[in-house]
Amino acid sequence: MSLTPPSPDSSPSFAPQSQIDSFIRFVSQSSRMLILAGAGLSASAGVPTFRGNGGFWRGHKAADISNIACFEELPALSWVYHAERRNIVIHASPGEGHKVLAEVTRKWDLRGRRKGKGGKGKSAGKVGETGSDRRGTLMLTQNIDGLSEKANHPQDRLYPLHGSLLDIKCSNRSCDYYDKDNFQDPICPALQVKDPKASFASRPKDTETGQSSTDELVSKTTKLIINESTSNKTKDKATTKHEKRVNPLEELLASFAPAVTDEMRAEPTPSIDQLPHCPKCTSLLRPAVVWFGESLSQPQFDEINAWIEEEPKLDLMLVVGTMAEVMPAARFVTIAKSRGARLCFVNMDGGHTGDVVVREKDWVFVGDAAVVLPVIFEGILLN
Repeated sequence: MSLTPPSPDSSPSFAPQSQIDSFIRFVSQSSRMLILAGAGLSASAGVPTFRGNGGFWRGHKAADISNIACFEELPALSWVYHAERRNIVIHASPGEGHKVLAEVTRKWDLRGRRKGKGGKGKSAGKVGETGSDRRGTLMLTQNIDGLSEKANHPQDRLYPLHGSLLDIKCSNRSCDYYDKDNFQDPICPALQVKDPKASFASRPKDTETGQSSTDELVSKTTKLIINESTSNKTKDKATTKHEKRVNPLEELLASFAPAVTDEMRAEPTPSIDQLPHCPKCTSLLRPAVVWFGESLSQPQFDEINAWIEEEPKLDLMLVVGTMAEVMPAARFVTIAKSRGARLCFVNMDGGHTGDVVVREKDWVFVGDAAVVLPVIFEGILLN
């Protein structure tokens, strides 16, 4: 897989050259890097994100449909939505950002093995094998599009935290049916799609009036929690016995819950018997992704933590294409920082780094990962 080298005549516009040079010098002397990637990494490949373009599907919040509650109540609607996303990612090609991170991982690991005690011929091994992978990189991706895999990112250095749209599993938890790397499109005749990208948009069909952004909701949460914690001290003791006490968090918490609306129920969908069913137990099949309302894999987190803790110091935490807000994945940024890592953010929205305080020694490169990553890792790519 070929990489497109940066043009020697073009000067980067995403940051002052001095900041880029500072990063390149630091990387050349670093041994261990943890990467957290999000939807922005795949945006240039045409994959809809959950913010901006792709935040709404046919006028409904994509996050509401990407929820276990939606699948349980409206499995056909859930499948139509995911069939369209599957069609997009199956026909998508990895961008320059995916290719760069895959190549950097390979070359960084080779460099680490040459520097390591095991000598030039020592195998990198798998994460968790003592002494085999202390140096090098580990990438955690929140993406479910499989584009890092298409870019031949080393599998033992890649953790798809939210699963993959290309994997299918049985919805029956007692059934172990699992179909990995299923590129069949459509997955069944009833889920044939024509123009899936037309369904995704950055706003609902009518208007965004009254919609609260994530930042606004977080701000409201903070204020309401503070108000609730202090209100008990001044609560009116004369409240009548039959008066309903208002929970100030109730409305906000309801806004986070999946809103299975009448409009969603009215969407035309195939019948249940037309959906894909398990060949082992006949239950409904489902995409092997982690939906909102579901837990991430504990074994994955244990392996990631084991890698982080193998050495007392982590050199660099690279955050690409994500606001680093979705928990629990975002907590790895804080963990890396506590272990001495310098932070580097590569994002279109450079002014937003979640709750992370960017220090003077950290880097924020504002731009498309497909443009930024080839430049800041040019030294490693050319060696």
